[in-house]
Amino acid sequence: MKRRMQEEAEMKRRIQEADRGKMLVQATSETQANVTKELSIIEDIKMIYFLFFFFLADCCVGIEIQQTPPALVKKPNDMVQLVCTHNLTEYRVMLWYQQPAGQTDMKCIGYINYRDVTVGETYKQNFEISGDLSTRVSLDKEIKVLQTPEQLLTPPNEEVRLTCKHENQNFNTILWYQRSKGDTALKLIGFMYYQSPTIEPSFVGQFNVSGNGESAADLHILRPRHPEHSADNNFIQTSTDLVSSIIFNQSLPQIVNVSSKVRITCSHDDGSRLVMLWYQQRTGSQSMTLIGFGYGTGDPTYEGQYKEEFKLEREDNVKGALVIPTANLSHSAVYFCAASTHVTNYNPAYFGAGTKMTVLAPNTTVEPPKVKVFKPSTKECQNEKHKKNKKTLLCVASDFYPDHVNVSWQIDGVDVKDGVATDHSAHWNGTHYRITSRLRVSFSQWFKPGKNFTCTVNFFDGEQTVPTAGWVTGIRNPGAAAIRNKYLKTTHNAKLSYLVLIIKSSIYGLFVMILVWKFQGFSRKPKK
Repeated sequence: MKRRMQEEAEMKRRIQEADRGKMLVQATSETQANVTKELSIIEDIKMIYFLFFFFLADCCVGIEIQQTPPALVKKPNDMVQLVCTHNLTEYRVMLWYQQPAGQTDMKCIGYINYRDVTVGETYKQNFEISGDLSTRVSLDKEIKVLQTPEQLLTPPNEEVRLTCKHENQNFNTILWYQRSKGDTALKLIGFMYYQSPTIEPSFVGQFNVSGNGESAADLHILRPRHPEHSADNNFIQTSTDLVSSIIFNQSLPQIVNVSSKVRITCSHDDGSRLVMLWYQQRTGSQSMTLIGFGYGTGDPTYEGQYKEEFKLEREDNVKGALVIPTANLSHSAVYFCAASTHVTNYNPAYFGAGTKMTVLAPNTTVEPPKVKVFKPSTKECQNEKHKKNKKTLLCVASDFYPDHVNVSWQIDGVDVKDGVATDHSAHWNGTHYRITSRLRVSFSQWFKPGKNFTCTVNFFDGEQTVPTAGWVTGIRNPGAAAIRNKYLKTTHNAKLSYLVLIIKSSIYGLFVMILVWKFQGFSRKPKK
């Protein structure tokens, strides 16, 4: 509030900050006629010019400004609309000036500060100024960010460190989000605000953050465990205050045909989050692109390339929808709804689980997967005495389209997550999709006849989710027979060695007896 009052005072002296936004000036026919009397073009064709300036810290800063239309010829009684946009994010005020033809001085028509409009007394009846400079996009698409390492494979209980760096001086906070394998939802782990770390309560003891939000920050996974820490850990940088979790409800997955109209709904339970943002994540991509956002039930703001493709709707502060009037193949993606208090540097966005949508290619049909489970290799981990040794089962789901699948494992009908590793996404072979999943089990589990290991692939066919399962059963431990054979062979060899030893001993004893007998016979002969 103090800052805003200072800015108001500065504006009165025409030294003001301004921000990226759009501004609309509408001139009535009376104003246009009065202003254009000095123009000598044609009797009923008049022209009017407007100039647009920004001020920051008592100096003029060069920025890229787009003002449309660049030139205009209108007849009296026509309404005129001029629109201005610019590319910087450090300005919160726009001013409009008029320079009548033949004059060098400029007259201030009015300005907009955040969302507050001020029009000069002499222009109030003839001009209207509108726009909203209080919001801006949380993710600057021009920002360059380096996150390392891109991928990591590490054993359990060994601390992991992920690093994020950026060079944008306008940001002072780095936030870390987690997206678990097989899930599209983004969960806020914590953030670095300047050099002050904050961890969400549900992640305390599992993660730490360190560094400086203005340049680089690290995410520390203290004791990685499988599978809860097998995930994509992404960051979004902005400035923020600590907020609590929000519960989202988004539309179920959708499979549509080309040219269909698609509507994806979103709602959440926090009425204080007036901003609803929509993001697109294309198949196979780790990044998300902002489509647009809306503040309350006001008019939405779109990123330039999406304005003609999407439509954002708001029912109230907590309910909204993303509409695709005419779907095409490029619209196949996961669409995320997010909520925030403002679209500024100072507030984080909380994300829903996302809605996956596929636009079917021409001449293609929906096909469910074929599921096959393969037994572990007999050569894998043969040393039964080693307690860490495991056996790996492989599940392959193939020949399905589209890739709306989820893979899970059960042992004797009970869901298991420990030891499960599933491909991050299905692989396209040109005609169909394929996905694999692995389950590692202990020796004692696998070598138990009758124990059931089931791989279930849930496939969404556009109307319902259809499960398809494959399974194998445990086997008798072949090591028992091997051990028995080894024992018999060992005892047989021992008996044979013992028999040979007895025979050798007998021969040796007989030899000794003969020598003794001869020696005694020789000693008994009479002396001559």
